[in-house]
Amino acid sequence: MIVTLADCAHAIEQLAVPLSAEPGDARSGDALTCIRVVEGAGSVTVSAALTPEEQPHVSVDQATHAVVIRCGSVSRLVPLPDDALLHRAVVQLSAESVTVTMPTQAPRVSRHRLYVW
Repeated sequence: MIVTLADCAHAIEQLAVPLSAEPGDARSGDALTCIRVVEGAGSVTVSAALTPEEQPHVSVDQATHAVVIRCGSVSRLVPLPDDALLHRAVVQLSAESVTVTMPTQAPRVSRHRLYVW
């Protein structure tokens, strides 16, 4: 589900909130409840906040035109643009977040999406 201003007024505001303060952080305790996707400047970045307790249980896999992020028993499939070069993805895992960045075949207009479960 893509959350837009028409669907939920606070969704657009969430794009300006630091990643560690989004749903899914230590205060909410819910794994992967909010995933941010940013497209632009020839790349796509998918990121999700984690608690230090969740970090050892996170894995990232690829699917057809998608990234699958798992944390324990929670699994999220995040769709990607057709031209995302998934085979060149770089995964960065920290105590606060998991971030997957990959180039795209063509530069595109900047776009932010927020997936909320």
